[in-house]
Amino acid sequence: MKASLRNSGALLVLAVLAGCVSMFSGLIFSPVNGDIQASGKTLAIVAATGNDMTIAIADSMAEAFSRNSTFKVLPAKQTAQRIPGYPQQIKGPYNSAFVTIDIDFTKTDIKKVREIMKKVGTDYAYVIWIPVGSSRTASADGAATSGEGKQWHAVAQMFKGPDARVVGQGRFDVTAVRYVPGAKVSAGHMREAVANTTDSVSQVIAEKTGTLKK
Repeated sequence: MKASLRNSGALLVLAVLAGCVSMFSGLIFSPVNGDIQASGKTLAIVAATGNDMTIAIADSMAEAFSRNSTFKVLPAKQTAQRIPGYPQQIKGPYNSAFVTIDIDFTKTDIKKVREIMKKVGTDYAYVIWIPVGSSRTASADGAATSGEGKQWHAVAQMFKGPDARVVGQGRFDVTAVRYVPGAKVSAGHMREAVANTTDSVSQVIAEKTGTLKK
């Protein structure tokens, strides 16, 4: 799905993978070993890589889950307070992360996640890794004019209980593109892309965990 707005004749495109709910929901989140019925349960959103984008996504995701789901969401500030040195680097579910992520959900440091689960004290934790991002030149439909695109790749898993049992997992991208000659993607454009992405992703996950607000 692409959301667009016109501003002084410039076309800004926020191409958000998470927005394509009907096509990509299975990639965004897939339950593991059966359905999840988590209505009314507590949830923490945890950043597992230390870069600014991961923290921004985790903070925004906590707000989005509060709006869109019946999870009792631990506020981002409380998550940070309960985890010393937050965000702690947690070995994630991938072999490598350069231009893209080579995902392997068996690679997660479950022992470390268990430690985090005990500290946050919630029924569930949605843990997010965003190890890689990239910038590129963007052209619209082969036009001679070009702008800039920025994209960050995320992989995430949902854990349940003190033993950190994996109950769901998936991936999503955060993308902002400006099809304007010489234009750059600003911090404001990325904030809008983050907000759009987390809103869409949280709705997909809420639907698949039986927590979507009616």
